Amino acid sequence: MRSLFTRKFLNLSRSYSVNKTFQEIPGPKPLPLIGNALLFSPLGPYKVSRLLDGFADLQKQYGDIIKLNMGNKISLLIFNPDDIRSMFQYEGKYPQRPTFEALKDYRKKKYQCVGVVPDNGEEWHRMRQNVQILLKLKTVHSYWSRQQAVAQEFSAGLLSKMNSDGILEDFLQYAFQYSLEAIGVVCYGKRLNCFSNNSEDYRVNKAIVQANVKFLKALGETFHQPPWWKLWRTKAYKIIESTQDFMMGTAVKYLQEARQKLIENPDRFLEEDPILYHLLENRNLSETEKNLLVTEIFQGGIDATGTVITMMLYELARNPSIQTSIYEDLMKNKMRPGHISPLLRACLKETLRLHPTAGGTSRIIDSDAVLSGYHVPKGTLVIGVNPVISKMGRHFSDPLTFDPWRFLKKTETAHPYTSLPFGHGARMCPGRRFAEQEILLCVAEVILKYEVLSVSSKDIFMFLEMNLVPSEPIDFKLILICPIKFLVVPTHLFMTNKKGFPVLPKSHQVAIRQFLFQETQILIIGAQRHQHYKHYQQYMEHMWQVGYESDPVMQFAQGYEDFLQFPLHNNLEAQTYEVFEKDPVKYTE
Repeated sequence: MRSLFTRKFLNLSRSYSVNKTFQEIPGPKPLPLIGNALLFSPLGPYKVSRLLDGFADLQKQYGDIIKLNMGNKISLLIFNPDDIRSMFQYEGKYPQRPTFEALKDYRKKKYQCVGVVPDNGEEWHRMRQNVQILLKLKTVHSYWSRQQAVAQEFSAGLLSKMNSDGILEDFLQYAFQYSLEAIGVVCYGKRLNCFSNNSEDYRVNKAIVQANVKFLKALGETFHQPPWWKLWRTKAYKIIESTQDFMMGTAVKYLQEARQKLIENPDRFLEEDPILYHLLENRNLSETEKNLLVTEIFQGGIDATGTVITMMLYELARNPSIQTSIYEDLMKNKMRPGHISPLLRACLKETLRLHPTAGGTSRIIDSDAVLSGYHVPKGTLVIGVNPVISKMGRHFSDPLTFDPWRFLKKTETAHPYTSLPFGHGARMCPGRRFAEQEILLCVAEVILKYEVLSVSSKDIFMFLEMNLVPSEPIDFKLILICPIKFLVVPTHLFMTNKKGFPVLPKSHQVAIRQFLFQETQILIIGAQRHQHYKHYQQYMEHMWQVGYESDPVMQFAQGYEDFLQFPLHNNLEAQTYEVFEKDPVKYTE
């Protein structure tokens, strides 16, 4: 009742200031039949992959509200946060936005239901109500310890991913592995073993990541391009078919395992996996709907989370003083549910301001509205271009600079609708709190273990596929900063050489050699997989000797250890004495 009164009051108050019609809204002149579509075609000035740059350019030409005619559809671009707030006030009981028609079409044909993501209206509302549990803080925090364990294992394993120069190439591919493992704990109540050397686990998880990337790219093509798929099964439509079937098959397999756990011990299952319990015991959903909802949550938790982690570390690598401040804060104040470093959280907000993964927010308004003094009729598609708004100087000082401190200053507050990386209102991303938890845990564990250095000074921009993604691979150099007392090497990591003895893969050799001169004790654990357990220890000793001999300074000093340790030896030979005298550790000339 209150919201209805508020809307009527807003309509009444704004009606006095309205003196401009919908036809008067500025915008580029449309062409017959195709409207403004040529602007965003290969023949036009704006590429779809750089769509937001095109919108920013149009804003400079026409102002904060722009009318676009895309053939037979008229839409508005808005760049004023007050208008975005008004847009949400006119969204109606069942907020509508442009749907993913190709995805909706295939799911309806194959599964007889479409899920939350591609739908609108009452059916969307019914399905959406069943995932509200994802937004409860108590529920999110119950997964903290398991997701923190994922972050710790992921960060520790990054050493083995670096090349011989100590460079971690294309970090995003590893961030996807982390986000897959972290969301797997939530969706399937199990570890997917994304960091394992097991060839079968590696194959399956790699296939999941690749399928998700292909799916989003194909979804973007069917969304941004003319609906040719309605005339014939286009390549993009076929990719949507194959990837959806693969993801649904994965969900069915893992949920069968979860159902067995539920049957064996319901109380324990409820305590450990409240989200799965809520879905599996939900009598308002069919089995297919349950599988589809889990698939949507699972897929939604891979791409954007991995991208934000990568971009956050990208900014921290370029701003070492901020990285140091976060490290010091984390060392003083241990993170726990509900108690996260304010600076770390501010860094996340600043990363999402500069590098959001969503291209904006949109609504098909449910009633006549007033935006920037113009009358806008019911049924108009309104697009809030937040990624452009959040970089405007009128809202943020020095807007292109990464400055998380801006969110910690009480004297500096931004309009609440300038940056909406997870959307807003009833259609806000239901996995928002899980995404934030996973991102903060991952970045914290990486910063606690390494100094993250930027390899290239080149600026990275975001381009549009379905979501916004980095324009090129991002590499990091990691320097270990925390003392490691023990290094555990499981026996399952060892391969067998031609003579039947255990050896480690080269990537693991590179990682372990970094610990050779740090007085780290190597602990070998696990089942005996070769002839004798001592062979593992002998191999590690061999690795230490090879690493020791590879140091040119140590090689030069070989043969003189006794004399260098005891410089007052009575029988110093001339050559040894020469070496000793030039030793900068013993004497300075």
